[in-house]
Amino acid sequence: MQAASHRARFNQRGVSVIESLCTVAVVAAVSSLAMPSFEGLRTQRALDGIAAQVWIQLKAVVLTIVWSGVVSLVAYKIVDLTIGLRVPEDEEREGLDITSHGETAYSK
Repeated sequence: MQAASHRARFNQRGVSVIESLCTVAVVAAVSSLAMPSFEGLRTQRALDGIAAQVWIQLKAVVLTIVWSGVVSLVAYKIVDLTIGLRVPEDEEREGLDITSHGETAYSK
């Protein structure tokens, strides 16, 4: 239960970072059009350029998420095939503190 809660917090943080970066990009682009020094840029062409840039950034975010997922899956499979993801059942029953680390903190 605790691990699932940790994953949920990580996923929320990851999503909020992506949302924040996209929001900053949009706000910066739109606010630059409102500056007096950019009077000549307040055209439909400039707005189309901003939309195109947001689309490029959105595609980059999606590509990054997919790339991370694929690389993680490959790493997961490599570890699973080489050393395995679980300890043997008898070591698990005896306790990982003792079998893996030589600790006896809770079995005294």
